[in-house]
Amino acid sequence: MNKTIPAKKVLLGIPQFFLSVPIFFKILGIGTLIAFLFGAVTLNQIQTSLTHYLYQDLRKNTSLTAHSLSEILTRSMIIHDFFNIYKIINDKFEDSTNISYIIVFDRECKIIAHTFGVPVPKNLLLKPVKEETPKNNIRVFKNSKGLLFDTITPILDGEAGSVRIGLSDEKINTVLSSITKSFLLKLTFCIILGQILAILLTYILTRPINSLIVSSNKIRKGDFKTRAKVFSTDEIGKLAVSFNQMAETLDKYQEEVKKKELDRLFLIKKIVTTQEEERKKIALELHDHFGQYLSSLLLMIHSIYKNKIFSPHHLEDIEKKIIGLIDDLHKLSFTLRPSILDDYGIDSALKRYFCETMKYSSVKIDYQYISSDKSSRLPGVIEITLYRIIQEAIINILRHANAGLASVVLFHNNSEVTTLIEDDGIGFDIGILQDNQKTCLGLIGMRERVALLNGNFIIESSKEKGTTIRIKLSIDRN
Repeated sequence: MNKTIPAKKVLLGIPQFFLSVPIFFKILGIGTLIAFLFGAVTLNQIQTSLTHYLYQDLRKNTSLTAHSLSEILTRSMIIHDFFNIYKIINDKFEDSTNISYIIVFDRECKIIAHTFGVPVPKNLLLKPVKEETPKNNIRVFKNSKGLLFDTITPILDGEAGSVRIGLSDEKINTVLSSITKSFLLKLTFCIILGQILAILLTYILTRPINSLIVSSNKIRKGDFKTRAKVFSTDEIGKLAVSFNQMAETLDKYQEEVKKKELDRLFLIKKIVTTQEEERKKIALELHDHFGQYLSSLLLMIHSIYKNKIFSPHHLEDIEKKIIGLIDDLHKLSFTLRPSILDDYGIDSALKRYFCETMKYSSVKIDYQYISSDKSSRLPGVIEITLYRIIQEAIINILRHANAGLASVVLFHNNSEVTTLIEDDGIGFDIGILQDNQKTCLGLIGMRERVALLNGNFIIESSKEKGTTIRIKLSIDRN
């Protein structure tokens, strides 16, 4: 079943169709239309003005010719020299190309001479009336060849007779036709020249645009190395420059994304490896240390039960083993995730961690926690993030910095928390973070943890001048 398209939709689609036409055809079409309109208006104006002028001139020429001829015929009309009258009007007729006829009347309004080779046409047999022969009495007749301007002029104020003359507009038509043909020929030449210029202009405009289209399609497919050609410094050229700058920015962004993706993959690999190592370590710890402890305790209990020998000394040994086992279990639990962090917050957890760390290290750790509201704790995700970052930073200081003093400062207000970690160690070259990121996975992990919370992470370091890490995280209470 055929569906009829609404007329309104069709009308709305027409402008869209013309707007969708390629620029090449738009410029050619507009140029051609303007040329035709300009030519038509100009030709019409020329024809109108020239026709008016030529016909006015023809009227004057008709009147002047009739008056001139009447004066020439005066003497011959007075003496009734009919032969000379015929000679005068025939010579005048042959000399002028636009005179159609000449008729001479006597004072009785009878035809005494004419230039027709045949009888005078009936429509010209109207007799002139003396009272209706003003100087500018010109009548216009229409025939198959055009218009005839007819006038009757008295000879010797009508006492000797009158002369009737008719001038055709054939010469005017010839002139107008010649001018029209010449104008149309020149207009055609101008249109052709205009089309050539329009094609050249279209090429100049569309060439950089097509280059931009090709380049944008390549970028759409993922080729951010492509660049558009800059053909000029006009608006399109500036657009091409902006496009290339955008492509360059996208290319840099893509490179950064690739680097971050590689960092992420290395970090994930490192996390997985570290997790497996930690699990292996915990498994060995449970098997070798706790297993031996429990086995020894079990053998002692079996021995007491078997031999039925029980003394305070045996009870003391069992108590020591159980207490030692509990302490080791607490240390292992604290290493995995300190419960004090969940129970009392990051301040207490860090104090405990630094206290335990300084027992087994020569590095002195100076720690400060500054809060505008000490009763308010940080969100849990920020606490665990900062704890792990500080833990990783202290481990790096202990392993690589060869430092004697480390400082950790936390400043906490209602909207953000700022962390400053410094050491007086040997420092390192920041450039290795870009050049050899595989060896800096700890720092990369710290930076990625901060990035997940939309924070700022800054590292400042140079050789023999220590290292400074600044971390700023915004607090969202919602």
